[in-house]
Amino acid sequence: MKRLLFLLIMQTIVVHAEKLENTCHEIHLNTCHEIPLDLLKEILPHNPVILEAGAHCAQDTRWMAEVWPQGTIHAFEPTPVNFNCVCSVAQQYSNIKCYAYALDYECGVKLFYQDGDEDRGTQGANSLLPHKLLQKSSNSPIKVECLTIDV
Repeated sequence: MKRLLFLLIMQTIVVHAEKLENTCHEIHLNTCHEIPLDLLKEILPHNPVILEAGAHCAQDTRWMAEVWPQGTIHAFEPTPVNFNCVCSVAQQYSNIKCYAYALDYECGVKLFYQDGDEDRGTQGANSLLPHKLLQKSSNSPIKVECLTIDV
């Protein structure tokens, strides 16, 4: 039921975003649509609990912590170099909690395919699923601990 509710909220955001012309503060949610920040502020409460799956280097984590200072951001990032970046940002905000886990449909240790340079962080195109582009990466897959989210 909660998954259906989430999908309905996302559909509502996309529909409203298409109708709005003022998009000076835009957020890209890996879709072809741009979501105005004002719309998210209108939909979410002043103290949301946000689950960020794949926090990368905490760019989005930081602005969410600033936009919703009364909220809590749970930032998940399994890549060690990027996780260190997330932890550095989290030290500056009391409303960010960071976790060195990937999220999946089952718990356990799995291979995690990375894009980019392992020593300097990744480009964000990482996945638990083997993809042709990631398999050609100079990085070897790493083993990461996976959690599920019970809702």
